[in-house]
Amino acid sequence: MSVALAHLVGAAVLAVLAPYVLDRLPARWSPRVVMTAWVSSIATTLALLALSALTALLPDPPPAEQFVEALARCASAVLHALRDDFSQLYGFGVVVAAAAVVARTAGSYVRHTRRSWRIQRLHRDVVAVVGSTEADTPDVLWIDHPYPMAYCVGGRSGFVVATSALKTDLSPEARAAVLAHEFAHLRSRHHRVVGFCDVMARALPLVPLFRRAPAAVSALAEVDADMVAARTTSSAAVRAALTSIGAAGGSAAGGASPALGGAHAGSATRYRLRMLEQATTEPTAGRYALAGMAPLAASAMCAAMALPALSLLVHGLTASY
Repeated sequence: MSVALAHLVGAAVLAVLAPYVLDRLPARWSPRVVMTAWVSSIATTLALLALSALTALLPDPPPAEQFVEALARCASAVLHALRDDFSQLYGFGVVVAAAAVVARTAGSYVRHTRRSWRIQRLHRDVVAVVGSTEADTPDVLWIDHPYPMAYCVGGRSGFVVATSALKTDLSPEARAAVLAHEFAHLRSRHHRVVGFCDVMARALPLVPLFRRAPAAVSALAEVDADMVAARTTSSAAVRAALTSIGAAGGSAAGGASPALGGAHAGSATRYRLRMLEQATTEPTAGRYALAGMAPLAASAMCAAMALPALSLLVHGLTASY
């Protein structure tokens, strides 16, 4: 049981402290790498919670607990106030908590999937009536609108919608940057990453890591798409598009991936403009590996540090007299 508690400690430390660490990573880090760290932190937390539940239900103690057996016998002489049914009570509590987490996560996923499907169908039905394609941009549906904006709708057959004002109010380079930004969202499956974070935030809103992930990952997805667009066109084109669309007051349609600069005005746009000053080279595989493994390594270190004390405590609580 001490190993189960150690896994629980690792998950708790990661769930509470990870958002504060991730929010303070250097600005020069690639947004895609930071997104990987956020998603890896959430996945690691969930994995540790699952391991804690499974380990608590094992009939025999794991080998990791044997190294404290001698010390545990000494501790049991002190911690004899509680009865040896503590392990059964803990196991029951773990089963109930795990069932609640699974039920809330499943319910959140179902609601998110239904909402996304309705939004996709609504946009597709409306745009099919009022939109049209053009020879030079066959993958874009154009609609008449006085404000320059664009958005993408994710899914198996995701698509990009843009307004006619993009062609009249923006230069060709800036317009190309806007479209490159939206196609970057689709190619990178940003809607799935943000959707995963949103599901966990709605399922377990009291967990700081889950609660803060959707907003942070959404902002990082916008910056990542900006940088992809900058590599496809130029940083100057993306900067001009951000400035022009922000000044025009364009906004993205609800439920869709926001357009370049559209719904994220003010401080968010200034942040994205600052990030464009950073290097726009593609991160190396080593950086992705570091971002993916760092949360696991940190939580494992916390669990290992807590394991001796937890083993002493658990053996003392469950000892027979």
